[in-house]
Amino acid sequence: MNVYEFSYPVRLDDLDYMGIVGNSNWLTFLERSRIDLLDKVGFPFSEMMKNKIGGVVAEANVKFLKPAFFGDTLKIKVSPHSPFKKGLLLQYIVENQKNELSLTAEIKIIFVDESGRATKMPDKISENFFGTSIEPIS
Repeated sequence: MNVYEFSYPVRLDDLDYMGIVGNSNWLTFLERSRIDLLDKVGFPFSEMMKNKIGGVVAEANVKFLKPAFFGDTLKIKVSPHSPFKKGLLLQYIVENQKNELSLTAEIKIIFVDESGRATKMPDKISENFFGTSIEPIS
């Protein structure tokens, strides 16, 4: 399984009134790493827009384990797995600069066309993540 790693410095506007990263901001961090992931595999988000497709979150299972604070540097590890015709699962492991586990998540991504209907995962994405195109099941 391929693992892609990204770094994110926690900023002041990522914090909630308790001085920790707010729950909804964690999802933003995961989304930012997905956009960076597309760049890493040679299929940037701009290419998705040009092809009038998108990847949307169909399900999110997030476990909050340790808070993050202003000045922390988060390591976000993303592992694509379990491909299917119209999507895939992404596993996330997020650690702070002390290698302490902050969050784990599994996100189900479905690819959609410009009308919002589910569509086949782009070949370039499946080939880069899994070494093959995902063919329809007859």
